[in-house]
Amino acid sequence: RPYATSQPLQDWQQVARVNEHYARIHGYGFAYSQVGAGVSWDGKPKDAPACVHPDRGSRSAAWCKIPAIARVLLHGVGGRPCKRAMFIDSDAVVTNLTMSIDDYLDRARAIGDEALAGDEGSSPWSVLLSNNYWFNPDGPCTGLLYVDGSNGACGILRS
Repeated sequence: RPYATSQPLQDWQQVARVNEHYARIHGYGFAYSQVGAGVSWDGKPKDAPACVHPDRGSRSAAWCKIPAIARVLLHGVGGRPCKRAMFIDSDAVVTNLTMSIDDYLDRARAIGDEALAGDEGSSPWSVLLSNNYWFNPDGPCTGLLYVDGSNGACGILRS
């Protein structure tokens, strides 16, 4: 859903603008998704919890990232199909606007990131998570989540 453009902007609105600018610079689509109590994953108001899994019941708003990513992979952004999607939390901002996502992944591969092992242009992963090193060095962080549109990734999202 579109984020408000009223002045003065709240912090998350400023971050969304920077991230949208980054996406435009590199020719990526940008979709903003707001979820939480009373807001569904497609931005429409509702009375039920934000995310309800068919088998596991009500989930926290953080789980709404999954249908938001799935929607982008299934339906694209702005009429353009997407083969890959990157989800970034509303409190995270891209700080190097000149480096594309592919450049970043190539750089990580070049310095030996084991998740990106393999030949250039191919990768053994379907879902790539960051980590919150300073707080939990061994745990995944879904604040930055990169997903390819493969059957494997879609299966992981469905699980």
